[in-house]
Amino acid sequence: VPSLYLESIVVGWGIDNNRIRVIYNAVANNSKWQYVTKEEAKEQIGCQGDIILSIGRLVPWKRFGALIGIMPEILRINPRFKLLVIGEGALRESIKYQISSTNLEGVVHLVGAVDHEKLSLYFRAADMFVLNPSYEGFSHVILEAMTAGTPVVATNVGGNPELIEDGASGFLVALNDSKELKEKILEIWQNKELQEKFT
Repeated sequence: VPSLYLESIVVGWGIDNNRIRVIYNAVANNSKWQYVTKEEAKEQIGCQGDIILSIGRLVPWKRFGALIGIMPEILRINPRFKLLVIGEGALRESIKYQISSTNLEGVVHLVGAVDHEKLSLYFRAADMFVLNPSYEGFSHVILEAMTAGTPVVATNVGGNPELIEDGASGFLVALNDSKELKEKILEIWQNKELQEKFT
């Protein structure tokens, strides 16, 4: 299993934990985009401003709707924010409706599926990576964001605490706490020292 959290799940099925091994996922830091500057990356993906990146299947437990829901509040503080959501899934049309009904066209972009190699370019362009799920076994995209030096905010669920030490290598926020999620996003944006600490 790829995390201690998932080990506990398997033990709950009645499997002897002596028969379980935790082998964490890893990523190779050999992308052709790793030396592209942030501004060059923004230009190549065609998006300017302060970019919040999120990646995942468009399914209920990834909770993209809740992330989009706080955008009007943070835009009042910084109108340069853009939210890029990479991924496809069953909720695409309902998320599109949420974007249009809250007048967030031009701010929230459903990028769709992106070739894995090109994901590194989006990580380079992003000012922060936000993952807001209710469940996560062991997030490969958090690992990729951290490898790319992109500050991370994620919910304190599943295997996420095994990747992020809260306040030291990123921020963990409580599930369903939109206020804390908004505050941590703004804290990273406003604090250059924190940005450097989390990269």
